[in-house]
Amino acid sequence: MSDTNRLVHALAFDDQVRMIACTSTGIVAEAARVHDTSPVATTALGRLLTGALLLGATHKNATRLTLQLQGKGPAGLLLARAGADGTVYGTISNPQVEVPLRDDGKLDVGGAVGRSGILQVVRDLGFGEPYVGATALVSGEIGDDLAQYLYDSEQIASAFGVGVNVTSQGVTGAGGFLVQILGGLDEHAVWEVEHRLRSITHLSQDIEDGMTAYDLLWRLAGDHRVLEEREPRYFCPHDRDYYRRRIAELGRATVQELFQDRDTIEVTCEFTRQTWTFDRADVGLTGSPLN
Repeated sequence: MSDTNRLVHALAFDDQVRMIACTSTGIVAEAARVHDTSPVATTALGRLLTGALLLGATHKNATRLTLQLQGKGPAGLLLARAGADGTVYGTISNPQVEVPLRDDGKLDVGGAVGRSGILQVVRDLGFGEPYVGATALVSGEIGDDLAQYLYDSEQIASAFGVGVNVTSQGVTGAGGFLVQILGGLDEHAVWEVEHRLRSITHLSQDIEDGMTAYDLLWRLAGDHRVLEEREPRYFCPHDRDYYRRRIAELGRATVQELFQDRDTIEVTCEFTRQTWTFDRADVGLTGSPLN
């Protein structure tokens, strides 16, 4: 199993603290390649993809979790979707967004995303209506916004850390962690958790330097009990047949109008940038009804 993409779920402090640690360097690099993102767009989208993996791992019954972040910055809409199988994919409206660096010389993700707006979380259980929750952005830096969502929606004290390191060589380190106090911790244990969290100040750089998800768990808690590990990947399930069906669902009259002056139409997946070409026969315009 590759250390560049790994997610580990564990419990610590007598099972009173839940921890999920993730390295996602390969995933973020693939997203950057697919969308040809600027450094700040790579960082923003990479943080959201990593956050989707972490948050999705807290709900085993959900078949799909979607994070939709609509800030008022120039990056526009960001979306990340994680599946129960460890796959994740996403998109950003303005992949070439550029904003000035922060005063400390770092990429200004909050400036690109916008420090006000809405983070929406959709959990699809595979039956019935999906659960939809939302919270106002607190910083646009994504980690803080995800922690605020958990506090608003579930009243669980949570710490989120997500980071992406981008250099002239591309994505060199990416990952994150989610720590949740489930209840019952004494004052000393709470202090130790907070102390350990404060010690993690260069997350993406540490991952670039070789820190694994398991190393991160040890830094977060020391002794812990691993519940599950998996190798996540960037993968969108929307194939050619998916888009053929989507075209058919538009209705025969609408599809005929699409083909009115052409023999073929093209559809590009917003998550993979792959393009499929369909002719009339593909969508049932040769005399047989659409299906």
